[in-house]
Amino acid sequence: MNNLELFSRIKNLPLVSSKLVNGFLAGNYRSVFKGPGLEFDDVREYSESDDSRFIDWNVSSRLGSPYTKTFREERELVLFLIVDVSASLRTGTGKVRKKDAAAILSSLLAFSAVHNNDR
Repeated sequence: MNNLELFSRIKNLPLVSSKLVNGFLAGNYRSVFKGPGLEFDDVREYSESDDSRFIDWNVSSRLGSPYTKTFREERELVLFLIVDVSASLRTGTGKVRKKDAAAILSSLLAFSAVHNNDR
């Protein structure tokens, strides 16, 4: 498989991240991490389990009931691609050799990282 064929195959693959990130990562991901994030997101009605430090007093006085601020974290993932290029990669079955599959997978991961504003 030459580079042109490889890029044409990768170009047609969907680049969708559908899972939440809940670790120490940063970038354009929605997070299940509780607490304040880096960027203000919205306000919602205050509930007893909310931290009172995040009550938005201006909105609360305007609407007549307590409202709390919600935050969204922006997280960025640093991606390192390490591929074993030993002689075992020269084998394969059917139409795709292992080295071609490794190139496709590595390219897909790299394009996905770029698409999600990661490094």
